[in-house]
Amino acid sequence: MANLKFTLEDGLKVGDQIHKEVELRELTAGDMLDAESEVEELVMTENGAVTYKTSPVKLAHELLRRSIAKLGSLPMPLSQAEFRLLTRTDLIILQTNARKIDQAMVEKIAERGRRNQAASGDLPSA
Repeated sequence: MANLKFTLEDGLKVGDQIHKEVELRELTAGDMLDAESEVEELVMTENGAVTYKTSPVKLAHELLRRSIAKLGSLPMPLSQAEFRLLTRTDLIILQTNARKIDQAMVEKIAERGRRNQAASGDLPSA
């Protein structure tokens, strides 16, 4: 899928300028690994062992932040502080459009699976 472009309702105000034009992109494996590393926390369990914990909510927001390829003329990626300044409405708009990208990717993978299944239909089974 190509990048998805849309407009935020409120935008992010920096100085006198409000940035509303957004472009989201598909995440890479590197984005996912970096986001997981960013939100991992070292915690102590009840039995005294040390382990890593990842918050699914923090991970989802970190992945969304990393998928923003463009927001107005701001340099990317947005900092966590800038991302936190977005309104709830704009966050919902971003999440909704990110789901569209995810759904398109799932459909692309499913279609590839159907093509592979059809192509392997000619092969004898073992």
